[in-house]
Amino acid sequence: MLADDYTNINVKVTREQLQKIKEVVQKLNEEKPARKYTQNSICVEAIEAYCDRQLRRAAKKKE
Repeated sequence: MLADDYTNINVKVTREQLQKIKEVVQKLNEEKPARKYTQNSICVEAIEAYCDRQLRRAAKKKE
């Protein structure tokens, strides 16, 4: 399956997860103000970018 296949899947989200999503959206909007993300349009690309950053940070900590 391609990433595009996941863009319209309905999922149940907990309050904690929703709060985390809001934080991610805020961070992305601060980092990339030219491209406004909204809570309703969290896209696969935005989540992947966040995860990539987290993985890079974790890798740096291991070094």
